[in-house]
Amino acid sequence: MKLTKKDFEFHKKEVLKWVKVLSLNDWDITFRKKDLTEDQSIGQCSTDYRARKVTFTLTTIFRDEELEFGLTKRQIIHRNASHEVLELLLARLRWLAEDRNWDIAEWEAETHAVIHRLQKVLK
Repeated sequence: MKLTKKDFEFHKKEVLKWVKVLSLNDWDITFRKKDLTEDQSIGQCSTDYRARKVTFTLTTIFRDEELEFGLTKRQIIHRNASHEVLELLLARLRWLAEDRNWDIAEWEAETHAVIHRLQKVLK
């Protein structure tokens, strides 16, 4: 099943909703669509942490397996949008893990920053 323009606009709206909810508005956000079936993926979140840039990519083709679980394409897009934004929420932790030039205080500070953002949502 192919991605429509309406699907893509819904994806962007959902991503921006979760970006706002989690107070991640300080990122420069780009959206794109691409066939991700080779990666067996529905969406991707690619970040350049230092530049504060993020690209959210949504697949242009939905495989039958993705629709077999009784979810509509719109439900899949909704779930994927929140998933990818949660990856953005964890971007600094990932960056610290890859960099390996940090101390435990940095890790703990970022862990608590994530917790505080989630507490605002979960109150």
